Amino acid sequence: MRMKKIRLLFLTLVALMGGVVSSSGKTVYIQPNSNWLLDNARFALYMFGGGEAAWTDFAVVDATNNIYKATFDDSQTKMIFVRLNPETTVNNFNDGTKWNQTGDLDAPANDNQLYTLADGQWDGATVGNGLTITENYTEPGAAGYSVDFNTAIATSDHAFQVASNWRHIVDTYEDYWSGNTTYASYSYSATAGVDGSGALSCGTNQSSNSIYDLLVTPVVKGTVTIAAKTTASYYTPQLTFYKITDNGDGTFTRGTQITVDVSAINATDYTTITIPVDEAGERIGIRSSYVWLDNFSATEATIIPEAKMTIASAVPSATTGTIYWEQQANGKVLVSYTVTVTNTGEVDLTQGDEGFSVSIINGSTGDVYATVAVPQNLAVGETSDEFVVSAEVETSLWPNSYTYINMNLKENLFGSTVQRAQSHYKAYESKFVFREAGSTSTSSISSAQNWGTITESTSKNFEVAN
Repeated sequence: MRMKKIRLLFLTLVALMGGVVSSSGKTVYIQPNSNWLLDNARFALYMFGGGEAAWTDFAVVDATNNIYKATFDDSQTKMIFVRLNPETTVNNFNDGTKWNQTGDLDAPANDNQLYTLADGQWDGATVGNGLTITENYTEPGAAGYSVDFNTAIATSDHAFQVASNWRHIVDTYEDYWSGNTTYASYSYSATAGVDGSGALSCGTNQSSNSIYDLLVTPVVKGTVTIAAKTTASYYTPQLTFYKITDNGDGTFTRGTQITVDVSAINATDYTTITIPVDEAGERIGIRSSYVWLDNFSATEATIIPEAKMTIASAVPSATTGTIYWEQQANGKVLVSYTVTVTNTGEVDLTQGDEGFSVSIINGSTGDVYATVAVPQNLAVGETSDEFVVSAEVETSLWPNSYTYINMNLKENLFGSTVQRAQSHYKAYESKFVFREAGSTSTSSISSAQNWGTITESTSKNFEVAN
């Protein structure tokens, strides 16, 4: 999955030539123009004029309006806003690292100043010449981070997200009765939450089925809480929390369990549970069964604008019955969908972005048969033109006439899938069919045709078809 690579707020700051940022400073904000936002650029603040020069990274605080935050070291007297290559991690002015920069700027006179870069500016902007200052900028959600569960959650997608920047570690088990691979079953209610608000629950007994289907929060720090209530009095609530490791490739690993007292959870009232987290911040995995979840909150959270899309349409569109694919002259079976996708994320999507593609997968095994890149750029909210996603597969996937395969579609930014009906194929072979004219039968007439008693010349129409 690809996102804007924005350094995390409050991390140790990398300094040029060993310089470090002092603990005393002013908060400074930048609002880059559309030029600077291209290509998932990252941004940093270079500070100098008061001794050893130093760098600090900007972190996003308002993804909707593209506003970023850093701390200016008050021991310095000058600063430069710098646009940097997102493929680099060390801040400097070297070719290949630095892309653009403002002119030399005076130290901010006041705390919480917002610097806005005018449209069309690339390099050299100064205050009054392509750069404007807004005093006393206030961050959205300055009181802390929260998810109120009042936005409907599409739990039909097994890998659903609770909210932006959340993740989901999906787990499955083999059903005792059917032997089928089974996912944890979640339900969203618009009224089951605190004071009749929205809430989410898992109706699968994760403990008895030995699964760890985890809802994964963003990186959070400070005081972290969630409200919980048993779904019914005859159920024993299960609610545990885990440390989560970000593997850096879009996947996450469950770590050790976090000790949390959940004994007060009941079926009558919501109980607020406090979850201890590392001082530096961390993701939390939530494992639940028979519990309504509502009102997650944290003092701080690292929120990064997300690249995300959904498969808006796919033809054939049947989800029931059987889809028949055509075997080709080369002996392989052509599986082909005409697809559109919609950019449902928070950043524009560009051709070539990692994961900006759609795959045909086996609904049972997850095997990928073909992956096709989306052939156009998409602005936030934009839906693509139709494009074809196709694969040629071996007939051996269907070893007999009663084997069927769900050839599903998967988008590769978050891995959400679109399910299609079971499928088989029509063999590439000649088939002589003798049938009544105008019939669509694929089988020849197999019984004698009754002409009745006739006393004069009469006729019936038949046809031969392949």
